[in-house]
Amino acid sequence: MTATPTPSDQTVSALAPLGTSGHRLVTLARIGKIHGLRGELRIEPAGPGDALRGAPWILVGPSPIDARRMRVEALRGHAGRMLLKLEGIDDPDAARPLTGSRVYLRRCDFPPAAAGEYYFTDLVGLRVREAKGGGELGFVEEIVSTPAVDILVVRGREEGEEHLIPFTRAALREVCLSDGEILVSPPGAWEEREESPSRR
Repeated sequence: MTATPTPSDQTVSALAPLGTSGHRLVTLARIGKIHGLRGELRIEPAGPGDALRGAPWILVGPSPIDARRMRVEALRGHAGRMLLKLEGIDDPDAARPLTGSRVYLRRCDFPPAAAGEYYFTDLVGLRVREAKGGGELGFVEEIVSTPAVDILVVRGREEGEEHLIPFTRAALREVCLSDGEILVSPPGAWEEREESPSRR
């Protein structure tokens, strides 16, 4: 769920803006169908899913308000899917009420991001402007993952104004979480091809 500019859990949905309490909930996945007879559940991560791996506790429910805390017994891959086993959910009958629910995790419970990596949820809402005194382009509305590169969708101040900025070292000059902004190169540099930063 982190990105490292290419040089960048789950496009991740932030339920509160950066700067609020670390106890805000972040949507990590949607629970799909039941798998097998042991109560395992297929999940559809909202992004790379790094924050979900290793989390001992998650919140599960149709909404953040109705979510309940549950212990993760196991998380594994199977045939290209991710399977979740929750403590106390040991058969299909117990698992069935959880299908269609969302998986949440408090932002403060995310594992630390490596140097140069950023969780998507921390980028949403940041101001974007050109480096070296350039003008403000807008605010990050969402991050869209594509096979080639992650894309920052930046919403401008004018109606209908939108900028699609690749999350690459050529485009991103600096991510300043403490200042709440991202500095980018002039638009011409966005077309340069370079290995992207890593993502989580």
